[in-house]
Amino acid sequence: MTAWPVLVGYLLGTIPFALLLGGSSVRTAGSGNLGAANVLRVRRTSIALVVLVLDVAKGGAAVWLAWELGAEPSLVVAAGGAAIVGHVYPVWLRFRGGKGVATTFGVFASLAPTAALIATLLFGLGVLATRYVSVGSLLALVALPGLV
Repeated sequence: MTAWPVLVGYLLGTIPFALLLGGSSVRTAGSGNLGAANVLRVRRTSIALVVLVLDVAKGGAAVWLAWELGAEPSLVVAAGGAAIVGHVYPVWLRFRGGKGVATTFGVFASLAPTAALIATLLFGLGVLATRYVSVGSLLALVALPGLV
């Protein structure tokens, strides 16, 4: 089988929903990061939630599309990884994207839903305990490989 799922995954990942929905000020205000957390700082909560859902969805979509079209399991995983890389390093934005947390969640929610659910709970506990999204993100991402 060809490597097209990886290319499609990357291209899905490069869609900058934070920039498209949050506007160019997302790049210059807050952390300057193209992610839902920065959109929350710069724009309304409703816009940040839409960005979050869409960033999760593009990770899940890369995996789902590869599975549906009959890719081998290794290519399905590679397509998910490519979506994450596309979010973090989008060719359209001079390879300056977001941190990839929501897109990573979308990939893992598709590949290992139970592990992703537990990681989400750890994320929530980290944010509740510290009031920092980054602490919750790091806690979830560090725990995720062991949970899988």
